[in-house]
Amino acid sequence: MGWHVTFVTVGYSWVSYLKTDHRLKVLGYNPKQGQYVHSNTLTTIYGLSPIHPIKIGGRFTDKILSAFCQTFETYWRPKLRRPLANVDLVICESGAPVLLAPMVAQYATKAARIYRVNDDIRLLNAPDFLLRAEQKNQHHFTRISSANQGLIDRFDHNNTTVDPMGIPQIQMKGTRTSPYQQTKDRKIAVCAGTTQLDHDALSWIAKSRTNWQIHVLGRTKGTLRDSPKNLIFHNEVNFDCVLGFIAHADIGLAPYIDQPGVEYQSTNSNRMLLYRHHGLPIFGPDRLCDPSMPSIIGYSDPNALDRCENMPKRPEVIQDWSALAIALSQNPEMVPPTDVAYVPAMSV
Repeated sequence: MGWHVTFVTVGYSWVSYLKTDHRLKVLGYNPKQGQYVHSNTLTTIYGLSPIHPIKIGGRFTDKILSAFCQTFETYWRPKLRRPLANVDLVICESGAPVLLAPMVAQYATKAARIYRVNDDIRLLNAPDFLLRAEQKNQHHFTRISSANQGLIDRFDHNNTTVDPMGIPQIQMKGTRTSPYQQTKDRKIAVCAGTTQLDHDALSWIAKSRTNWQIHVLGRTKGTLRDSPKNLIFHNEVNFDCVLGFIAHADIGLAPYIDQPGVEYQSTNSNRMLLYRHHGLPIFGPDRLCDPSMPSIIGYSDPNALDRCENMPKRPEVIQDWSALAIALSQNPEMVPPTDVAYVPAMSV
């Protein structure tokens, strides 16, 4: 869209480094700390604070960590003061960045400041002090945005917008070679992600349908104990490979841990959007089911597994990512205007 964007990665600390955080381990190298200008439109800032918001133990430990996490803001304050001084827009994603909201409001006084709620952090094992900060700091933002109305309803803010997620339509075009060894008598199911993965549900699906070849993409803590032979684990793969796995699958699996609130994934989950784009029947907890999304089949349906096997593919129209970018960037005083702010090829 022609904007200069600075990505600031704040969710890591020396605790991450010492614990060999799996997110860092998958890179195969340690990212360089500091600020780097990659091009006229892209700058990145990465650093390891003394500690970051993590959940360890109970209420007493939470109080101790809450006090220590004051060093989190102390660490980032001098590093972000200048980058925030002249920005037009700050997008703060759900999670650790919300602790920095007061500082962002102090330094980016003239900017539109959006809290983009992509996840319900209550379901991501967030420490209690981070949950409290999310509510306390919400009014430091000029707007709260999410793709899910249920997540929006958690906040008491006078400016909220429901802005749907998107997929990279340009990247979706063209054909991809199938990564599967196809056999006529086997259905292929893909689980394109392991966030909030319900291992028991995944194992049950595999044992219930031994004629399914089930491919799991993403980081797991080893393979499932006594996992069925039709479960195949691929660990992390790059995004283009993920698109190939989904495009050539028969069934999309969404075995999220079945807990209150997980229903937001039906609108926010990247994998579910990609499943819907390709028209796959989607199998997951009943909480994900929505009348507006008939492709989602819940566990309690007595004919669920048969329906997954026999339902024809019904591709849905999912907006391009550029639509979300436009929705987030168009605020009252923003310039340039919409008609010149983005590359026409990326418009919807």
